[in-house]
Amino acid sequence: MEQSRGRNPVNELKTITQKLPPLEHPILGRNKGIAGDSNSCYIDATIFCMFAYNGTFDNLLNMDVQSEPLKQLQSVLRDNIVHVLRDEKSGFVERDAVFQLRVRLSEATQDRTFKEVEKDPSEFLRVFEELFKYAPIKTIPRGQVPKPDESNVTINIIWEMFDANPQNLLSTSIASIFRNSLSEIPAKLATVPPFLILVAPRHQRSERSYRYIIPDRQITLDHDIVQVVCSKCNRTNHDPVMPSDFFYCNKCQPQELTTPLSTDAVIKAQCAECLHKMHANLSSEIENHCTKKVELKKHKLNLFAVLCIETCHYVAFVKCQNRNIQKSTWVFFDSMSDRINDEQNIPLVDEVPNFDRWIDEAEDTSQNFFDHLDKLRRKTGPLSQKFSPDDMRRLRLFRDGAFFFYENANMSYH
Repeated sequence: MEQSRGRNPVNELKTITQKLPPLEHPILGRNKGIAGDSNSCYIDATIFCMFAYNGTFDNLLNMDVQSEPLKQLQSVLRDNIVHVLRDEKSGFVERDAVFQLRVRLSEATQDRTFKEVEKDPSEFLRVFEELFKYAPIKTIPRGQVPKPDESNVTINIIWEMFDANPQNLLSTSIASIFRNSLSEIPAKLATVPPFLILVAPRHQRSERSYRYIIPDRQITLDHDIVQVVCSKCNRTNHDPVMPSDFFYCNKCQPQELTTPLSTDAVIKAQCAECLHKMHANLSSEIENHCTKKVELKKHKLNLFAVLCIETCHYVAFVKCQNRNIQKSTWVFFDSMSDRINDEQNIPLVDEVPNFDRWIDEAEDTSQNFFDHLDKLRRKTGPLSQKFSPDDMRRLRLFRDGAFFFYENANMSYH
């Protein structure tokens, strides 16, 4: 078992095998969250976004994997990091656990750079897609029906968007970029996704197409985003010749999605023409048929994390949701907020009470809101002198947001 001088091996790390749910109350302060290992902030912040307060990705922790390297990788992630992070008594993951995760990432991927090189969060997330075969975001060319072998369906764990910003706009919203990105291909979601990880369009790792991006707190799925296919004639809701409303029938199509959705929820329905033909000869039996129009807008994706990058350092804003009382708290996480003796990183989890107000102000008066940030940035001197701590975090959110995490509240993840 590989280890570095002064590092604790796995059998000496804090280990929790008991399955712990996401935290419903944030554990705040210094030395909370995940302590960074050298240049691991891209891993630390991503894991904190995915697992600290949310169960969306818990299938990754418990799914069956075959190879021994994958089993070891999954075990360290689950028992030495995620469960320890969710331990209400401490809420702290030591840096050696992150180091051991990086060792196992290197072994499982046969890419030694995972152990020592700073990478992009997309490279870390693609490991789950490629090795764990976990890629529930499915897209299909507009107007096409999935082929029997699904060769025309593209699968991803993240959606890397592109938008060159030809109008050179100062700001936009993440939902607008998402819609524009789908239209450019053109493509639609082939299924109702359990989550979306939307990656802002970037020229380089830390250089985006827009100076400021507003993270929509909710994205509504509609017919512009999701493709619906008639189960009888294969016409889609994007048919250029004959666009049509789509319907469920409790007798003709009993698979209506009335229960919590799986992570591969294809919307099955009939177009108006096919439904009319099916019902035409039913006479009195039609009284027992209950028909409902497909309303995609009931499926809403809620923002629960924003992963930000400035130069080569990643931090995160994450929502802690107490689902029993429908109350949420946004926190700021930095795995390397401070250092001791230039070798030990001190992580920080801090409450962000103004998160929702910032977005309200940006959405209501975006031009004036961002002009104010620009004026502060143009002043001479280091950023720490030009910005208050609160303004600095506001700048990080809108200027540096790179990965936007959304969950489908209707989904069943287990």
